[in-house]
Amino acid sequence: VARAVLTQIYKSLENDMDQKAGGEFLQAVQSAESCTACDTLILGDRNSITTISRVAELAIDSGDFMGVLNRLQAVNQEEIDTLEPKVRKELLIQKGQEGNDDYELDKTELTTAIIETLKDDEMYRTRLFARLEQDVPEFFQAFLKERDYLMSESILREFEKRPEEVKTIVGVVGLAHVPGMERHFKSVFANQPAPLVQDIATVSSV
Repeated sequence: VARAVLTQIYKSLENDMDQKAGGEFLQAVQSAESCTACDTLILGDRNSITTISRVAELAIDSGDFMGVLNRLQAVNQEEIDTLEPKVRKELLIQKGQEGNDDYELDKTELTTAIIETLKDDEMYRTRLFARLEQDVPEFFQAFLKERDYLMSESILREFEKRPEEVKTIVGVVGLAHVPGMERHFKSVFANQPAPLVQDIATVSSV
């Protein structure tokens, strides 16, 4: 059920944007494979089925399986609804149609603009992630915190294998993972306790 719901969310997004979700990562892999200066390509993320199973596990453990899925959909929709009027107004201004209530924007164009605004608006992203962590901790744990840790450690392991040879590492990750991974790297290189390790250990012990 969890896989079906999450797959539907991605499919809906793909249809609205008229492009395949995750296409940028496929492009990154293809670019790395064709790059003569690249030595090693690492697929450092967790298998998507494992991640979805992990969400289901945490949702079941919460005692409110369907509630977790419903809250996830509700938070995403509420935040998009909050952002849409601003994006819609900006598009209408660009098209010289401000104030024209009869002008219909292309749905694909509007959805794409909303996603691009999300990428550029750090304050909005911060609020969205804070809401997800508070309202849907099961999703936030499995999709963000655990994967932040796993991808960070994949990069660190490769670096530690050949510290004298590895000069540059290029990581391609979703924007949502940057803050957590950045905090993890800073803590590790400063020889301080890694917050992601502590977070995951806390949840695992509950």
